[in-house]
Amino acid sequence: MKNSSRRPGRLRQQVQRLMELTDPVQATALTAAHPRGKDLSERAAWAAYAQHVVDVLSEYFEELRTPHTAEVVITSVERQLRAPASGWEVILDSGYVANWSLKPGEAGGLRVACRRPATDADLEHERELTALIQDGAP
Repeated sequence: MKNSSRRPGRLRQQVQRLMELTDPVQATALTAAHPRGKDLSERAAWAAYAQHVVDVLSEYFEELRTPHTAEVVITSVERQLRAPASGWEVILDSGYVANWSLKPGEAGGLRVACRRPATDADLEHERELTALIQDGAP
């Protein structure tokens, strides 16, 4: 018998419903009523942050505007936040070029990294993009 809670999109629907609630009391009640209440609220924060990262970076990296690529990156970011791995990396530009990536940052956060020999302008771009994605960090 298949577990219906494992269906793709079910958690995302729950997270979306939780995020749509504007009343913090209702959101807390919904989270507390869920068998894994704390886990659900953490996942909601991770999902929101992963979406924020893709939204911000898609303005700078055309590949992230493709729905399939965006979904893969969102899923990867969520997994990284749930179970951090020091070697984790997501290529942000073309896989053929691979000049820019998303990597683990300080204190469990994420950072944008230039993979080619970086110029001063590249290092400044790294700092700017990292600051932008950290704005929405949980």
